[in-house]
Amino acid sequence: MKKWAALVFICYSINSFPQLPVSPRFSELKGIEDQQGNTHLFYRIYSVEPVFLGAITDNSVYHFDLSNNSDTLYFKDKIIKSVSQSAIIVGDYDHWNNDPNLFIYGGAFIFEYVPHPEIYRFDGQGNFISGGCGGVVGKIKISFNDDSLIYAGIRDDFYPYPKCSIISTDGGWNWEGFSDDYVFQSILPDQDSILFAISKTSKTLYKTTNSGLTYYEVDTSAASPVTYFNYDPDGQHIYRISSSPFFSQYILRVSDDRGEPLTWQTSYVSSSDIYISNDQFTTGVIYLANNRNLYLSTNFGDNFNLVKTFNKNIVGIYKKHDSNLLYAATKHKIYEISPDSVQIIKSLPIPNDVLNIYPLPIDFELSQNYPNPFNPNTTIKYQVPELSFVTIKVYDILGTEVATLVNEQKPARSYEVEFDGSGFPSGIYFYQLQAGDFIETKKMVLLK
Repeated sequence: MKKWAALVFICYSINSFPQLPVSPRFSELKGIEDQQGNTHLFYRIYSVEPVFLGAITDNSVYHFDLSNNSDTLYFKDKIIKSVSQSAIIVGDYDHWNNDPNLFIYGGAFIFEYVPHPEIYRFDGQGNFISGGCGGVVGKIKISFNDDSLIYAGIRDDFYPYPKCSIISTDGGWNWEGFSDDYVFQSILPDQDSILFAISKTSKTLYKTTNSGLTYYEVDTSAASPVTYFNYDPDGQHIYRISSSPFFSQYILRVSDDRGEPLTWQTSYVSSSDIYISNDQFTTGVIYLANNRNLYLSTNFGDNFNLVKTFNKNIVGIYKKHDSNLLYAATKHKIYEISPDSVQIIKSLPIPNDVLNIYPLPIDFELSQNYPNPFNPNTTIKYQVPELSFVTIKVYDILGTEVATLVNEQKPARSYEVEFDGSGFPSGIYFYQLQAGDFIETKKMVLLK
């Protein structure tokens, strides 16, 4: 949330000081399940590259299809800040039928500091040019029940304040304004006519039950103009993350009666970003990430228990529905987390300046054995960032432990250990690193 607000502010600021480079890092993680139950992750990579009299800031969105391990650029998000400023900003996106190929996204094209809000479909340009409502499309949502009905909310063109709401009734090809006083935020999953919006004047949360004809205030706590909603499968509880008007506090508010007045309660507060994700098949269960910690609540956010602590701050989480899998991103890694293991499924290279400052490993890591397949010896490399009791064990295809390679306390550094398979038959084996709460497992093949 902070990153997006900062990007918008940068777009309209004039800064005569040279920009410092920022190496590529993950800045967001979201996900969907397609009709076949395959997981699709969407993440952003943030970087800053200094150029003459300015800098290029990139925060583009990428699509990671876990079913075939493909990774592609999804939406370009780039700010070119120089003598003549331009930018393409992606504020929000949604999908028809949870199909990653059927998307619509909104944001803005900015040229010489003037923003032009734009919305694009997967199969052509639905270029929206506002009539007196310039800014950035910060929210866009397809109706759950009518795929031709889409709502969007626009932020102010200078600072992230509410601006106006627009609607499309033909699947995103044509748009018209439907509110200048309230900015669309979310739509109730089971009823198209029930919307939530932020008031332009009070910055508080409002609700409409008649598609925006009339609104009434439901939560008087002031919030940022872009909030994040998750809906519990019980149809009653709503989880909402927002920040205070000056971005100094991040708040999780929970309603137990479809967002009605006097039903919103503060569940979690932090001075830094918080992220939530819940399972659409399990009521009351919600995951929350804040700083380096991952928490779980099984009672609608009434209280949270610590699940895991990472070595770097978390920048996004996604709970796979009807599953025990959770995905989390830190600055340089994306993890797949199950009750029994934590596996790194994608990494960004750690920049040399970080390695020079911190010559010791900055994260736990288990590398793929080499060679693989092997006969009869193979080498396994691993690293620990802090003093830890480390075990590395080898299991056969049935899950039976066949060897223990490491079983002792290790100081922070990188290591390698050799596995001798001369006494074992050909086949698939698994090796597992466990160090404190960190567990990672990889597969290797002995081929004689």
